[in-house]
Amino acid sequence: MSIFQTTEKEFTELTVGERCQSTWPRECERAWFTDAANHVIGVLLFDPLSKLWGYALCIQSDDGDYRPAGQAADLTRPGVARHELVQAIQRHDGSPPMQFDPG
Repeated sequence: MSIFQTTEKEFTELTVGERCQSTWPRECERAWFTDAANHVIGVLLFDPLSKLWGYALCIQSDDGDYRPAGQAADLTRPGVARHELVQAIQRHDGSPPMQFDPG
Protein backbone atom coordinates (compact mmCIF):
# COMPACT_ATOMS: atom_id res chain seq x y z
CA MET A 1 0.00 0.00 0.00
CA SER A 2 1.02 3.57 -0.53
CA ILE A 3 1.50 6.12 2.20
CA PHE A 4 0.42 9.70 1.64
CA GLN A 5 1.01 12.97 3.40
CA THR A 6 -2.37 14.62 3.78
CA THR A 7 -3.64 18.00 4.92
CA GLU A 8 -4.82 18.83 8.41
CA LYS A 9 -8.34 19.33 7.02
CA GLU A 10 -8.39 15.91 5.33
CA PHE A 11 -6.99 14.28 8.48
CA THR A 12 -9.67 15.94 10.62
CA GLU A 13 -12.38 14.74 8.22
CA LEU A 14 -11.38 11.14 8.98
CA THR A 15 -13.13 11.58 12.34
CA VAL A 16 -10.18 10.13 14.22
CA GLY A 17 -12.01 10.33 17.53
CA GLU A 18 -11.02 11.16 21.06
CA ARG A 19 -9.66 7.70 21.92
CA CYS A 20 -6.84 8.13 19.44
CA GLN A 21 -6.44 11.89 19.32
CA SER A 22 -6.28 12.28 23.10
CA THR A 23 -2.83 10.68 23.01
CA TRP A 24 -1.19 13.87 21.69
CA PRO A 25 -1.63 17.65 22.01
CA ARG A 26 -3.29 19.04 18.88
CA GLU A 27 -1.16 22.19 18.98
CA CYS A 28 1.95 20.03 18.43
CA GLU A 29 0.70 18.58 15.11
CA ARG A 30 2.95 19.42 12.17
CA ALA A 31 2.17 16.86 9.41
CA TRP A 32 -0.46 14.18 8.78
CA PHE A 33 -0.14 10.81 7.06
CA THR A 34 -2.41 7.96 6.01
CA ASP A 35 -2.25 4.76 4.03
CA ALA A 36 -4.30 4.54 0.82
CA ALA A 37 -7.31 3.00 2.60
CA ASN A 38 -7.21 5.38 5.61
CA HIS A 39 -6.86 2.37 7.94
CA VAL A 40 -3.49 3.40 9.36
CA ILE A 41 -2.97 7.07 10.15
CA GLY A 42 -0.20 9.02 11.79
CA VAL A 43 0.70 12.51 12.84
CA LEU A 44 4.13 14.11 13.08
CA LEU A 45 4.52 16.11 16.28
CA PHE A 46 6.83 18.92 17.44
CA ASP A 47 7.11 20.04 21.06
CA PRO A 48 7.99 23.75 21.00
CA LEU A 49 9.19 23.67 24.62
CA SER A 50 11.66 20.81 24.32
CA LYS A 51 12.30 21.41 20.58
CA LEU A 52 11.96 17.65 20.06
CA TRP A 53 9.97 15.67 17.48
CA GLY A 54 7.80 12.59 17.70
CA TYR A 55 4.80 10.88 16.18
CA ALA A 56 1.55 9.13 17.06
CA LEU A 57 0.04 6.25 15.09
CA CYS A 58 -3.54 4.96 15.08
CA ILE A 59 -5.26 2.04 13.38
CA GLN A 60 -8.91 1.83 12.39
CA SER A 61 -10.67 -1.08 14.06
CA ASP A 62 -13.55 -3.15 12.67
CA ASP A 63 -16.09 -0.81 14.29
CA GLY A 64 -14.60 2.17 12.41
CA ASP A 65 -12.99 3.83 15.44
CA TYR A 66 -9.29 4.62 15.45
CA ARG A 67 -7.23 3.18 18.27
CA PRO A 68 -3.71 4.14 19.37
CA ALA A 69 -1.12 1.78 17.89
CA GLY A 70 2.24 3.42 18.57
CA GLN A 71 4.17 6.53 19.30
CA ALA A 72 7.66 7.92 19.59
CA ALA A 73 9.05 11.01 21.27
CA ASP A 74 12.30 12.83 21.96
CA LEU A 75 13.58 12.63 18.38
CA THR A 76 15.98 15.43 17.55
CA ARG A 77 15.31 15.86 13.82
CA PRO A 78 12.04 16.11 11.88
CA GLY A 79 13.38 13.86 9.11
CA VAL A 80 14.09 11.08 11.59
CA ALA A 81 10.61 11.39 13.12
CA ARG A 82 9.01 11.32 9.68
CA HIS A 83 11.07 8.30 8.64
CA GLU A 84 10.14 6.38 11.80
CA LEU A 85 6.45 7.27 11.35
CA VAL A 86 6.44 6.06 7.73
CA GLN A 87 8.14 2.82 8.79
CA ALA A 88 5.56 2.31 11.55
CA ILE A 89 2.69 2.80 9.09
CA GLN A 90 4.33 0.31 6.72
CA ARG A 91 4.63 -2.29 9.49
CA HIS A 92 0.91 -2.03 10.14
CA ASP A 93 -0.36 -1.88 6.57
CA GLY A 94 1.94 -4.53 5.10
CA SER A 95 3.80 -2.23 2.72
CA PRO A 96 7.31 -3.13 1.64
CA PRO A 97 9.98 -0.93 3.24
CA MET A 98 10.28 2.46 1.61
CA GLN A 99 13.63 4.17 1.04
CA PHE A 100 13.65 7.49 2.79
CA ASP A 101 16.29 10.12 3.34
CA PRO A 102 15.85 11.50 6.88
CA GLY A 103 17.77 14.62 5.85
